[in-house]
Amino acid sequence: MNVNGPRLDIETFGHASVELIGEQFMPDEYKENYRALAADLLQGVEERFASFPDVRTIRTHGDCHPGNILWRNDIPNLVDLDDARTAPAIQDVWMMLSGDRARQTAQLAEIIDGYNENKSLLTNRKIRDIDPGIIDENNSVTYFNNVEILELSQRLLSALGTMVSMEDREKAKKARIIITEVLNPFIEGLKEFERSCTRSYFAPGMVVIDSKTSIAKKNTRIEAK
Repeated sequence: MNVNGPRLDIETFGHASVELIGEQFMPDEYKENYRALAADLLQGVEERFASFPDVRTIRTHGDCHPGNILWRNDIPNLVDLDDARTAPAIQDVWMMLSGDRARQTAQLAEIIDGYNENKSLLTNRKIRDIDPGIIDENNSVTYFNNVEILELSQRLLSALGTMVSMEDREKAKKARIIITEVLNPFIEGLKEFERSCTRSYFAPGMVVIDSKTSIAKKNTRIEAK
């Protein structure tokens, strides 16, 4: 399965954005000055990028700032993946910094120290136990705790049923039947697989999903695709 994803580069976040703003949002009396200034800035950006020809791109969150990190049981959880894209790694670093230069320098030092302590999920023993092949070169891994996600889905369904019952009793009865007799049993069946791991890698212009591994409860069964 091939998944094409957006990229963050000079064309998409530079020239394309300038064109869009200039055509659709910039008042006519400012367009000429706007385009002239934008052209000068983009030229500087291109020259700067040209001085670093070997910049490596990876899959990034795209909007990685403290507000998009939720902590649960001392474990950070990244949310709001709408801006996920292929980009230089710095895209997931710079928005973590705030304040004046001295404060940002200290924050960056902490990030670098943390990165050096544990460079990748690939070094995590639990991840390697799921699928040792994820340590292959150019691979990336996405790891899910399926049970937590499914239990959250059940709570959302329950809340939805409550909202419906407040508006229409007849609709509430039908919704309750669907939730209790169809959706909840289906979700309970999915809980058989407690954890899953998807391995993927980069190919020119795309991300290739190489395999998916699911771990059943109590390690009674392993299913790999």
